[in-house]
Amino acid sequence: MRKGNWVVLLTVLVSVNLFVLSKGEIGGFGGSIWLTLGQLAAIVGVVLFCINMMLSSKFDFLNDLWGSLDKRLKYHKWYGISASMLILFHPIWIGVSRIPNYERVRQLFWPGKMLEYNLGIMALYGTILLVVLTLFVKMKYDVWLRTHQFMGLMALIAAAHILTIGSDVGRYVWLKVWILFWMLAAMGVFIINKFGKKNMYKYKVSKVNKIGKVVEISMEAENEKMKFEAGQYAYFEFKKFGKERHPFSIASSPDKDELMIAVKALGDFTEKLQEVEVGDEVEVYGAYGEFGKDIGENNDAVLIAGGIGITPIISIVDWWKKQKTKNKLNLVYSVKNKEDAYGVEYLPKEGSEIWESDTKGRLTAKSVVEMVGGVLGKEFYICGPKGMIDAFSEDLMKMGVNKNLIHYEDFWLK
Repeated sequence: MRKGNWVVLLTVLVSVNLFVLSKGEIGGFGGSIWLTLGQLAAIVGVVLFCINMMLSSKFDFLNDLWGSLDKRLKYHKWYGISASMLILFHPIWIGVSRIPNYERVRQLFWPGKMLEYNLGIMALYGTILLVVLTLFVKMKYDVWLRTHQFMGLMALIAAAHILTIGSDVGRYVWLKVWILFWMLAAMGVFIINKFGKKNMYKYKVSKVNKIGKVVEISMEAENEKMKFEAGQYAYFEFKKFGKERHPFSIASSPDKDELMIAVKALGDFTEKLQEVEVGDEVEVYGAYGEFGKDIGENNDAVLIAGGIGITPIISIVDWWKKQKTKNKLNLVYSVKNKEDAYGVEYLPKEGSEIWESDTKGRLTAKSVVEMVGGVLGKEFYICGPKGMIDAFSEDLMKMGVNKNLIHYEDFWLK
């Protein structure tokens, strides 16, 4: 389990412990079990929400706890769902404890004259709306991202509700301090993310090369160049298309003057990129990811690409040529047919295998392992569709490969 998850577990245990201590301070639990569950759900839910705001930020120290940004966003999703469910059940369980006093039940769900209750109602309905938009409504990525950012606001409103409600839990000073600490931490993260220095670099498009459905976009830095490692990705905001910001793997080597990405037309935004022209302004945010970190230092590298997942591997291959290493590099590139294969000219002639699924069938982990001579002394790097990554990771582990020797990047962020 990631170190960050142990931190979250410890934080939840501290929250529960403070809750129990608060009951002892004010004379015991008493009352309904539903009231107790409702209060505890609010406390743990708000703390999880505040931690979750930190997970989606781009602080480097978080990489040591949860992994690179793409890995953290997976935990961010599930922590967010857990926190939302706890916030939603908070008024329901308290409402059950108030039956049959339906006037007091109504107080939990309908705005009135008391600010502290209205804050809770705002957090409740705001969370419900955002959960529905996040999980069930299909929208453009940039629109989804902007609505999703309001989750942090709901966490702060819920925390304000807890601090002002005047319940027995709210009157225990150390629990108040605990909630206030996480509230201020979340606010600090929001302010830094919004107004602090960003890893943003200004580029201009210097070259556009269209190859079938793939467009290669080369960019030159206007001032400072972005530093990155082979295999990393960044977020790109093409100013002619507004505020849309999307992640793409970097296909160029870190030592090149130009920054290049290769994008296949697979959706609304990637279709737009076919219209990019020389001179277009681009804001680049990054770089992120650990896909190619320490590659070749300890073991032979086996690179497995599917479709346009070849792009970070092109960067790794170009970088590898200039390194002094005794370890070997093998590459297996899965495509439908020759016409579907992008970037073959960038790949080394020795150690590369183009797998055409139309004639050879689906590429499997077993086939790759047979091609590279077994799994001993090898690390595997996979980039492609989610189904392909999941299947290869599972099969390689069944074949005895340690999960720490299987590397991949996650781009399914929503």
